Amino acid sequence: AFVTQAARLLRGAGYEAITEVGVGAVQSAVAAPYAHVTAPLRRLGDRFNNEMLLAITAGQTPPLWAVEALGTLPQDLTAAARRSSAVERAVVDLIEALLLERSVGARLTGWVVNASHDHSRVDVQIADPAIMTRLTAPGVALGESITVKVNASNPIQRTVDLSIVDEE
Repeated sequence: AFVTQAARLLRGAGYEAITEVGVGAVQSAVAAPYAHVTAPLRRLGDRFNNEMLLAITAGQTPPLWAVEALGTLPQDLTAAARRSSAVERAVVDLIEALLLERSVGARLTGWVVNASHDHSRVDVQIADPAIMTRLTAPGVALGESITVKVNASNPIQRTVDLSIVDEE
């Protein structure tokens, strides 16, 4: 539960073109100026940022093509990140559906690792098979161990249907 919450704290960062040396954005999770330039899925941004940094370090004016790109680069990076997240979610959904396909009817143990603000929906981490799913579960506490039943799994549609079962 702690790892899930910590990861959520750092999510949601956006992109901003910084056009003046020494001017930066304050990142709320670390409460300090922060600029993340290099990451494997952000090579497009790196192409322009590296040109800027090379020019500034050499005491030169950055190339005009790189400066002009700053106008649309934040939107382009946001769109690329959105597409990347959608593909990643679809792949995870497919793998989870494949993993649970043979477990229809089975009962599995999981732990609540996240809850919505009103605690009506929870994210449940199941160890075997290793999946995380969201369930409607009012009244279930963060960190609680629960048993879920696999009602259905459809890899073609990348969906699973699980429900909480009372252990009696």
